[in-house]
Amino acid sequence: MSSSWNWFSLGVESSHRGIFWLTASPLIIYLLCCVALRTHQRRGGLSKSKYGDFSTMTLEEAYLIKTRIAEHEFPLVFSAALNSVFFKAEGVPSIAKLVARAAQRSSSANHRPARKPKPGLSATPADLLGRPGAPETKAAIDRVNSIHSLYRPSGKMSDDDLLSVDVLSLFTLETIRWIDRFEWRALTAEERCALAMLWRALGEELRIPFEKLTSFRDGFRDPLHWLAELEGWGRQYEEKNREKSPESVFLAQKHFDARLGSLPGCLKRPAHSVFSALIEPGLRQAMGIETPPSAVVFLVDMVIYARKCIRRHFCSPMGLVGGYKRASAFISSVGFDGYVVADPFGSRAPIY
Repeated sequence: MSSSWNWFSLGVESSHRGIFWLTASPLIIYLLCCVALRTHQRRGGLSKSKYGDFSTMTLEEAYLIKTRIAEHEFPLVFSAALNSVFFKAEGVPSIAKLVARAAQRSSSANHRPARKPKPGLSATPADLLGRPGAPETKAAIDRVNSIHSLYRPSGKMSDDDLLSVDVLSLFTLETIRWIDRFEWRALTAEERCALAMLWRALGEELRIPFEKLTSFRDGFRDPLHWLAELEGWGRQYEEKNREKSPESVFLAQKHFDARLGSLPGCLKRPAHSVFSALIEPGLRQAMGIETPPSAVVFLVDMVIYARKCIRRHFCSPMGLVGGYKRASAFISSVGFDGYVVADPFGSRAPIY
């Protein structure tokens, strides 16, 4: 009897092991495939050893790297970073005044139908991020230059504002920062070099001067050198110009109302704290946003960390080719009459 029981126990244990391996094997194989594909994906970009130094990278090669980042690997975070720039820029009073004027106009008492960008006379960041030298990209750059010509002579927007918004935040550092913070890996040196090279070339096309950068006269060694100096200048610009203003507070409230307005009353306060935790402390102070409880900040950080782990180990690295293009529908556009803010407030209105 004892011998029969031992054989039965061994059979049950063997059966359990078989079920375990039958269940675990596909997961292990999937994880190994993800590791192999991600390794291949990272090695598929340009390697510094191919050039000896990054100064020999061409605009076309930089564009291909940007396309892989924005459309294949990180479409959600890349497009979200571009959207966040318009919100971040509103912490500067001179920019907040222009945007607040449009927001007030769009919510005026008469509720007239808001004006939309005229066909062919508006541009989105996605248009500016097109292939260098392509007719569509050149046309978008020309349209933005026409818009800038309305504001630069009058002093409504300074060269420093344009350097900060159009080059520093919008096209360079903010996308790098968001990917570093929210994605499963940071950008490699060649990826940061490619983005810096594209945005520097675009800044030159937009006639934005770089004289404020230390090495402007002597020349930059490579795009990464330019990027490092731009980041240093950007910190000084924010320290000098970012401050609390009535327009910034007004815009922050409008953003939160638009995003939380459809939630039940009992959820608005917790959701407000979660959104506030995603905003950097300096920007929260400049826009009059309450500091969220430390418990909420900790919870948000844990969710971000969990997302990174899931993305790194469980999500397929085969990115969707059209991801960025779909997301770009939610990115602000720039209209011929002025900056047309991506209207989280319900409509679009030009800034005069």
